[in-house]
Amino acid sequence: MKKTIALAAALLLMLLVLAGCSEDTATGGIPTPTPSSSATSAAEKTNAIKPGDVYRYYLWSTADEDNPFKDAGARSESMKERLEEFQTKYGITIKYVESTGGYEWYALPRSSAAAGEPICDIFNVGGPYVVLGTYFYGGQAGQCIIPLSDYSDVADFSDPEYWDTQSQQYCTFDDKLYCVVPNGIGADTVLNNTVTLFNKDILKDNGYTADQLYAWSEQGEWTWEKFREAALACTDQARGVYGTAIGDNVALASALIVSNGGAYFENNGTTDVFVGDSSNALEAWNFVIGLARDGAVEYSGATEANLFGTNKVAMLVTTISRLASIYKYLKCEYGIINPPKGPQAQDYLSEMSWFTPISVMRGANNPAGCVQVLNEYFSPVYAKSSAENKILMESELMSYLSDEGSMNTAFNIANYTSAQNYYLYQMVEDGDTQMLSYLYGNAWAFISGETTPEVFYASVKDTINTMVASSR
Repeated sequence: MKKTIALAAALLLMLLVLAGCSEDTATGGIPTPTPSSSATSAAEKTNAIKPGDVYRYYLWSTADEDNPFKDAGARSESMKERLEEFQTKYGITIKYVESTGGYEWYALPRSSAAAGEPICDIFNVGGPYVVLGTYFYGGQAGQCIIPLSDYSDVADFSDPEYWDTQSQQYCTFDDKLYCVVPNGIGADTVLNNTVTLFNKDILKDNGYTADQLYAWSEQGEWTWEKFREAALACTDQARGVYGTAIGDNVALASALIVSNGGAYFENNGTTDVFVGDSSNALEAWNFVIGLARDGAVEYSGATEANLFGTNKVAMLVTTISRLASIYKYLKCEYGIINPPKGPQAQDYLSEMSWFTPISVMRGANNPAGCVQVLNEYFSPVYAKSSAENKILMESELMSYLSDEGSMNTAFNIANYTSAQNYYLYQMVEDGDTQMLSYLYGNAWAFISGETTPEVFYASVKDTINTMVASSR
């Protein structure tokens, strides 16, 4: 594995050097993407960008308009060069607008656009939970963002090598696309995928070697039953050690619902309807409840990062991205394997419930030009399956994954992606209750026996569907 990593790093360095020497690269130190619809050529589409244009871009994390990439880490220089070269190519300015900050960082961009005086032209919507409130701002569809698909003569966002077309279906209303979702590059390609994170020492001490876990995962044998057996074997409450944890936002339940072929919502051809009471979903809930009652689940509410990092939990079913938070606590050797396969699933299913959409504001300067900028400047610099992306992915994942089994899991996990949309409804409220309290807020009542998933979801299903209908 060390040879593989060294070779990958060497190849990446070579690619960056060669790209930096290329006169026709538009990405400044990063190879230009393979020609595709991600950055449509002028020969195929109309050029709507006008010299002298200023395109104002609002990103929730921008704290310094003059140095918007200062927190981008190793990518900051290439991102700065990409911006400068794109601006030079078209004779334009892309201005990063300082975020208002705070919990409702999205409030001013939306209200200003609805009032006809947008503070930005291109708006990073931040996450799925902001999409519906942006599209239906003020109770009126499309009041502050425009349909990007109306500009098909300028741009196309349908190539899955560059655009997350699964998530974009959740940004499509009345058959029109209102937000685009660029694919991540490098490690970002898979960071939002769910995996099983395991503590090598705790598992080994209880008869489960990393090699055995990797073999089960690769051979399709890592199942709920094996997960349960390992969780029970690793639990030692006298030492404060648990087999697994309920996770932040009760991630264990949602991940296992998906890994069993279930979901919280599915589209019935007209709208999304609640299916969290399906047999697949209820089977997942009852699996979690049973494991918790057997004492193998830590569900105190402590953060999963702290629990895993301090050797209190043997396994977490969580996203790869959580390693960035867990890493600072880590006092153990760890690895990642696939999420455990549910009894109703034919293959592994990895929940992917987060995405980052980008839109164009109503009243924006030169909207057609904005859409073209979105198509070209915000397109990933690599195709998802390109050799360049795989090299970058490996070099970046090296920061968090130290063995071949974990790297193989990370490289293959995208093949099992199951895009989920329940975060769309996070901000939908019923009185004082947000949607997510219905979806997972009663986990503790389920475990205590105060109620059951069957009884609870039967009692709130109509309310949930009414909330969904009113939100759309």
